[in-house]
Amino acid sequence: MKKLYWTSFILLYTIAVAHAQSIYIRGKITDSNKKVLLGSTVILDQLGLSSMSDGRGEYRLTIPKEQYGKLVTLSVSYIGKKKVERTVLLDSMQKIENFLLQDMSLALEEVGVQAKRGELSNSSLVFDREMIERYPALSLNDPLNRLPNRKNTAPSVQEMQNLTLRGAFSETTGRSRDANELNNSFGVAIIMDDMVLGNNGNMQGRNAGIFGMSSSTNAIRPSDYGLTGRPTTGKFYSGENVFSGLDLRQIPIENIEHLEVISGVAPARYGDLSNGAVIIERQAGKTPAFFRLQVRSNATSYGLSKGMQLGKKLGTINVDLGYVQSYADNRDKLKQYDRVNGTLIWTNYFGPDKRLKQTFSGSYNKVIDQVRKDPDDPLSNAISFGGWGWNAASRTSYKLDHKFLKSISLNAGISSTLQKTYREYYYNGAVVLYTDSVQTGIVEGQYAPGQYTALDHVDNRPLNLNARLEGNAIAITGDIIHKINFGSNYSYDINRGKGRIADPSIPKKDLGARSDRYYDFSLTNALQNLGLYAEDAMRTKVWGKDLSMWAGVRWDLMNGHYSISPRTNINYSLSKSTQIGLAYGLSFKSPGLAQLYPGPTFDEIILLNSYNGKVDESMALIYLRRYEKDNSNLKSSVGQTLESSFSWHKNGHQLRTNLFYKKNTRGINTVTADQLIDLPTYTATVVPGGKPIVEQTGTRSYLMSNLYFANSNKSSNIGAEVMYSTPRIQQIMTTFSATAAFTLANSSSSALSRLNFNAEKTALDDVILGFFPSKSTKNYLSRAQLRSSTHFPALRLIIELSADCELLNYNKSNYRDIIPVGYYTRDYTYHTIDQFDINNAKHLELYTARKNEADLANIENNYVYWNFGLNMAKEIGKNIYLSFNVYNFLDYQPRFYREGASSVQAPNSSPNYGAQLTYKF
Repeated sequence: MKKLYWTSFILLYTIAVAHAQSIYIRGKITDSNKKVLLGSTVILDQLGLSSMSDGRGEYRLTIPKEQYGKLVTLSVSYIGKKKVERTVLLDSMQKIENFLLQDMSLALEEVGVQAKRGELSNSSLVFDREMIERYPALSLNDPLNRLPNRKNTAPSVQEMQNLTLRGAFSETTGRSRDANELNNSFGVAIIMDDMVLGNNGNMQGRNAGIFGMSSSTNAIRPSDYGLTGRPTTGKFYSGENVFSGLDLRQIPIENIEHLEVISGVAPARYGDLSNGAVIIERQAGKTPAFFRLQVRSNATSYGLSKGMQLGKKLGTINVDLGYVQSYADNRDKLKQYDRVNGTLIWTNYFGPDKRLKQTFSGSYNKVIDQVRKDPDDPLSNAISFGGWGWNAASRTSYKLDHKFLKSISLNAGISSTLQKTYREYYYNGAVVLYTDSVQTGIVEGQYAPGQYTALDHVDNRPLNLNARLEGNAIAITGDIIHKINFGSNYSYDINRGKGRIADPSIPKKDLGARSDRYYDFSLTNALQNLGLYAEDAMRTKVWGKDLSMWAGVRWDLMNGHYSISPRTNINYSLSKSTQIGLAYGLSFKSPGLAQLYPGPTFDEIILLNSYNGKVDESMALIYLRRYEKDNSNLKSSVGQTLESSFSWHKNGHQLRTNLFYKKNTRGINTVTADQLIDLPTYTATVVPGGKPIVEQTGTRSYLMSNLYFANSNKSSNIGAEVMYSTPRIQQIMTTFSATAAFTLANSSSSALSRLNFNAEKTALDDVILGFFPSKSTKNYLSRAQLRSSTHFPALRLIIELSADCELLNYNKSNYRDIIPVGYYTRDYTYHTIDQFDINNAKHLELYTARKNEADLANIENNYVYWNFGLNMAKEIGKNIYLSFNVYNFLDYQPRFYREGASSVQAPNSSPNYGAQLTYKF
């Protein structure tokens, strides 16, 4: 009885103590040589708690007493070390948990062969430093090629690199780009070190009011600089990325520690996006020095990085320097892309408990992107797109010892870029008739020599300011743990560039009946976006199984229009090995400055041209029409995603599947506005030795067409993604993995489609312009990847063979869109078609032309092809890391001809070899 009394007393005392104070976990973190690791990060993600190890390698976490008797998971990481996760039972008020972190090395028994599942979304994927280091790369684009349904290409910086997520698009040629593809890329947010890298202020391009959004980049044909003689895609090269996402070539990967890609529903803290996000964390803190040298078939890169401890009270500084030099063809070195980049990150902790963390970072990059004139060809073309950019950021966070509020943070950043386009055109023709007027009206024309040099000259200087104020809190209600994140963010974009520099007296020949004027970007208004958000990441148990739910909402004010974005990610564990998930979210992407302020367009109609070779005895009258639409009502594009996920892992087998439906509405594109105007006609009577006498003789009608930006596009995407990997088969020391994905995109526009007719005829009742319902297109895309990874820990060697297959990549046009709805005849009379009549000659003419166009688009043009790759990585001692890869190592180069195309398609390039040496000292 006495024994039972004391046992009961001790039990009650323990419970009472547990409910009267906090729980503490502490310990020491060391490496494999028993050296303490200063600056290791310890995270208890369930509660949003974290700690940093001090100079003795010790850490301490304070946990709410309500967690007594429960299991928690600690995650410990350090730059260059293998991350360790451990589940801990909180069965006492003082827990000691020591950790030993091993170097990331091929000597370890386990190495990653696939991107890991992320923490920010049900379908997000994570590339850690271990995977990034193993594959030689020149930019952020290269590791992202391993995403589902993304084409695997050889590492290169010779083409524009934009990221699209969960979309399928129509193939384009020349300088044209698919509008839906541009909108998808523009809607992918790139966030580096919690600071947004945006493209909202970019205005580098041609006048979209003349050329349309899809063709508004200055570009050069491959035949102007290529020597290979191989079939090409027919696409022109441009270093401009206006209306799309960031150029990934400008983001080096040498100092990226963690990369997470959110293709589905992003957390509520991320705004100004409609198609997902890429979250980048760079190395900060003390690290060994690394020197990297990479040599490829058409590029060489150098990198040097080092993280240093400045002193006990001065914090750490991490420096990264890089240089890439690349030529499209090493035989002539005409097309060149060089990048110089540098980054400095300073971090320090203040206060007795290191509660205050301050980080300052700064980056600089300079790009030389040009095609030089061929010295052996005086008529060859040349163009340059180069420039430089810099950014700086301050990140401050403070940990609070408060029951509810655990931390507050303030981030502020600035970025500025100078990007220039310059190209010369040489003309030797007849005299130039022009006007430099800028207002609508009839003006007297001027004459200029026909031998001149015209320019494409753009001076683009976007400036971005952004800030975020945020709080993190913890609340426990019953068995539910609430990890609450709330805050606000603000961005300010402006362009200080000189603009599009144009002179109407030396016009380019591709402007048609239009002309261009100098347009000063610095006169445009700033774009300001404000957002407020709150999100609750809840964890509990339902029927004894773990349930996690992130539920959040954003309120945004973009270009004067507000939006509300609810978002949720739910994940439920059916068992220890099986989880299912469901997610839904709305997101909004602000229009950019180039869409809000494209600049005016100028239509010129020559009403009279009486020229006798002598300017003083000649006369010309020109009607000039200035068109400049107010785009203040342009709204943010919308992304709406619903997805389900399934994951299973057992005995080394890992399977993940995602099913998604993504609807994009209010996509931005240029559409056409028509206006019929009447203008006077004139005759001129010659006056010997003087100006001719001009008389008005009547009037004539003209149909004026102008482009303007509108929220006209929409698309719906459904698809599936499957990722699977086997355990390592010990007999052959090999792991097999596979990825497959499928996307079906239905796209359309609210604007009518148009088709020109009978340009060679003269009858007044001839159809000259037909109108049809908007073209609706179905795009199919499916790719698969198979890989085998053979790992020899004793040899510190891994060999990977890969086979990438493109199964589907084609589009179909809808035959419901071929019935005409109206047309103009040559006398500029508009005829509405209320009831289509196949026996009506005009109706039949319209229908036949549009059907022929649809028939050509619907010809079966899909082709299946493979690409085979080889990748090897080898460690020599503890200081040397060698990696080698070959793209298309079997030199499989199939040729395909798509009916109606102007050239043969060769989807695989010749083998591309690359080797990288990393030396740690």
